[in-house]
Amino acid sequence: MSFDSRQRYIVLACLAYVCLALAWIFLSDQWLAAIMDLTDVVWLSSAKGVFFVLVSGLGFYFVLQGVPAAGEEKAGYFSLSHILAGQRLPGWLAYALALILIVTVQIIYVRITGVFDHAPLLVLFMLPVILSALLGGLGPGLTATFAAAGVTAYNMQPAGYFAIGNVFNVFHWCLLIVNGLTVSLIGEAMHLARLQEVGRRRQLEETSLELGASEAQFRRLFQDAPVAMALVDRAGGIPAQNARFESLFGYSRAELNCLADWWPRAYPDPAYREQVKADWGVALRRPANNAVNAQGREYRVTCKDGSERLVRIYSISLLDGVLFTFLDITESHRAEQRLRLWTESFERAQVGLVISDARNNTVSAVNPAFAQQRGYGCAEMTGLPVARLFPPERQDDIRHLLQTLTEKPHVVFETEHVRKDGSRFPVLIDVSVLRDPQQRPLNRVAFVIDLTERKRAEQALAAVQAHSNLQQARARLAILNQMQDANAARLRAEAALAALKESESRIKLFIDYAPASLAMFDRGMRYLAFSRRWLDDYRLGDRELFGLCHYDVFPDIGESWKAIHRRGMAGEIVRADEDRFVREDGREQWLRWEVRPWYLDGGEVGGIVIFSEDITARLAAKQALRNSEARMRALIGTIPDLICLKDLSGVYLLCNPALERLVGMKEADIIGHTDYDIFDTEQADFFRGNDRLALEAAAPVINEEWLTFAGDGYRGLFQTVKTPVSDADGQVIGILAIARDITLLRQAEENLRAINANLEVRVAERTAELEALNQSLESFVYSVSHDLKAPLRGIEGYSQLLREDYGQALDDDGRFFIANIRTGVERMGELIDDLLAYSRMERRKLDSLTLDLAVLVDQAIKEKADAIAASGAEIVTDLPSVRVRADANGLSLVMRNLLENALKFSAKAERPRIDIGFRLEEDRVVVRIADNGIGFDMLYHERIFEIFQRLHRLEDYPGTGIGLALVKKAVQRMGGDVWAESVPGQGARFYVQLPVAKPDK
Repeated sequence: MSFDSRQRYIVLACLAYVCLALAWIFLSDQWLAAIMDLTDVVWLSSAKGVFFVLVSGLGFYFVLQGVPAAGEEKAGYFSLSHILAGQRLPGWLAYALALILIVTVQIIYVRITGVFDHAPLLVLFMLPVILSALLGGLGPGLTATFAAAGVTAYNMQPAGYFAIGNVFNVFHWCLLIVNGLTVSLIGEAMHLARLQEVGRRRQLEETSLELGASEAQFRRLFQDAPVAMALVDRAGGIPAQNARFESLFGYSRAELNCLADWWPRAYPDPAYREQVKADWGVALRRPANNAVNAQGREYRVTCKDGSERLVRIYSISLLDGVLFTFLDITESHRAEQRLRLWTESFERAQVGLVISDARNNTVSAVNPAFAQQRGYGCAEMTGLPVARLFPPERQDDIRHLLQTLTEKPHVVFETEHVRKDGSRFPVLIDVSVLRDPQQRPLNRVAFVIDLTERKRAEQALAAVQAHSNLQQARARLAILNQMQDANAARLRAEAALAALKESESRIKLFIDYAPASLAMFDRGMRYLAFSRRWLDDYRLGDRELFGLCHYDVFPDIGESWKAIHRRGMAGEIVRADEDRFVREDGREQWLRWEVRPWYLDGGEVGGIVIFSEDITARLAAKQALRNSEARMRALIGTIPDLICLKDLSGVYLLCNPALERLVGMKEADIIGHTDYDIFDTEQADFFRGNDRLALEAAAPVINEEWLTFAGDGYRGLFQTVKTPVSDADGQVIGILAIARDITLLRQAEENLRAINANLEVRVAERTAELEALNQSLESFVYSVSHDLKAPLRGIEGYSQLLREDYGQALDDDGRFFIANIRTGVERMGELIDDLLAYSRMERRKLDSLTLDLAVLVDQAIKEKADAIAASGAEIVTDLPSVRVRADANGLSLVMRNLLENALKFSAKAERPRIDIGFRLEEDRVVVRIADNGIGFDMLYHERIFEIFQRLHRLEDYPGTGIGLALVKKAVQRMGGDVWAESVPGQGARFYVQLPVAKPDK
């Protein structure tokens, strides 16, 4: 029992006890007075009795307060505690108790009535009435009331008869009945209130249990969530944060009591802190019905250890605060940056890079520089046999070299490559071998350098050596000329000199236009020869260097270079493949250079030759290639879909971490294997079958398959798209597979199908109900029409007879009344006809036909010719042949009503005029009917199209108020629209918009 109903019950029981006790004390005092003379002490006795009753009543109240309410589990039993708790007695017991109490009181009354001179003592019978009502409710209370009324009526004088001979007794007897009824109703109300309170308490207990379970589940999910979460109340306090939050940022619960503790720690930069505060303020002010920030925002958060994390923060508005979720995207963001840098570097690299498959000796991938050097496209070279890159006569050497690479991790060698057009060029190849965990060769990565310019430089060096030899030959020839005949010697010397000059000219031409930086020096480091590229690279312009000392040309040359020159003069070949220089303008430059001695005929060193090549772009390309590869792998690694690439034989060439989780293996263990090496035979057959379908179709093939992840046991439905991969020539070289988890999507589709099926059933039911309702409405309308017109015809007939037969006998008022009756009957008939037309327009079937608008307007004008002539209105039409899609009867009704409306409201104009025209708007035609009548205020624009709405008195402008409503209904049913424009006193313009009929194909 609730607090209120229990208290009411206890208070009422105590009051009943007090009343009955007081009545008993007064009666007992009267009994004592009847026995003895107690005039001096009767009031003292009464006072003691009253004091005793009040004290005992108060004690009774506290005793009842201490009695616990009857529990729901004891509803099947009954005891004294149930009575004290206010529970209803069983029906048979309550009625029996009521009768027993009445009989008991009657026995007591019979025993004591002589003492009170046969007074009725009605107060004695209130005790059984009150107890019966309190313990049994309305029924037992009424039983006790009416039983007490009967007994007291029998007891009153004259006793023994059901008659009351005293008005005072009648009043008390009626008061007994009224009090009994009141107490019975109060008892019933108290029992009903108790039942309601029990039901509410049960509901509250169930709700409390559900809320407790839900809160416990939420707390477990909150604490065990794999993402960082924190709860912020509307006042800025942080009442909760989960374990992931503490592990991610390092701040414990004790350190963060409110946002004031969070801001300076997480956002030490004041400007950035204010920006984040503004964003969070929006989330904290968002109402709970606008629950989720689905997109989230990215912020930089400073952790306790001083590191900075990039997180995406989502917010969920709750009733008492906001739940913030922190998704750490630091590593994925870095991976995206690395992948983007690696990809750009790979694409822009100027050095040739090729990756080949060590198992089938085919090209797996090349960069643009490698492909351009050989006249191919990148896609065109993928899958090309490695042997195609080398001349036929070197195939045996290449096979032997590839066999050697199975044992050695790294090889550098010079050879020739063959371009697509068949031409050859020298290359230097640096090959590294990538191996699987079993140390089997997997791929070969090769950096390929074009040696064409270097070979040309070496040829130039050889030419310089030949030039030196020629000089020595010329010296020997001079000695020989002295020993031989002067004329013969002169002729031979002249011939040799001419040949020498020709040779020197060729050598000089070759050196001048050598594509590399090349310079030849004697032992004094004086220039003997140099190439134009040398002048350009060292910014010497057109300066003549022959005979100048190199150290005079470059006075700032360092001692380290002079030491290298001396080593060359000593006969040593000194070279550097990658040497860094910082130019005067601050640019960083990488050179590959070589200092080589040249020899005289006697074998002594005649000087040195310096060769240098700028490899800055080549090294940048090589680094860019490495960065691009790293970025590409990072990008593939962040994609949640399963991605893999296979060759035509089903061997895995590439996969991402999502596929690793599926098979429970690392990428290194997957690459080089087939489905049969990884999955069971049935699953592998299924995958290879789908691969073949895609290859045969030469187009993407989509299939769905259930997959179970070996890593965590997750099983889901995946939609897989398998796409053939082709090279530049259109030759299929492999297949790309991308699988996406669609488990939740399929569940949503199934739910949507169930909802649609249920909706279709409900629509069918509603359609049937509407059809039945329309049929009933049609019957009702025709019945009403018939029932209304029948008395109208009677009124019209009798009024006509009255006017014809008794018109002369009536005075003017009588004839006026008859005229008003006939006018009202006529208007009522028009109103019924218009209502029937409006009803038929709602129900009638429309035939969408191609109609000539001008023809329909002309027909409407002809039908209203008499009315037009009577009004004297001028009709102006501008309607060329325009065809619309509409219902013929409906459009005719629209034109007639609008024409009638224009004639009616322009009748009082000095020269009535009606203009009918049209305009085209894309696929719609707008018909205009304008008049120069009284017009209307645009405030009432919507009202004029409502049924029974009028803007003018009936006496001024007759009508039923249905015409324009009928026009609007007809136009809307034909898929059009209608509206009006007007200014009071300046006429009105009505517009009807209808679809234009499309020409027949």
